[in-house]
Amino acid sequence: MILVDGDPAQNIRDIRKITTVLKGGKVYDPAAIEKALGIAPRHTGP
Repeated sequence: MILVDGDPAQNIRDIRKITTVLKGGKVYDPAAIEKALGIAPRHTGP
C-alpha cells in the first residue's frame, strides 16, 4: 500500500507525492530510500 499526499483521482500528478510505502507489514520512507541510493530528492513543493 502507498500513502499519497493528494488525490490522484482529481490530479494525476499527485501520484508522485508518495509519502509512505507499506509492504509485508514494514513501513518504508521513500525519501530515506532515495537518499541511501544516492538519488536526488524529489521536489515536493507546489
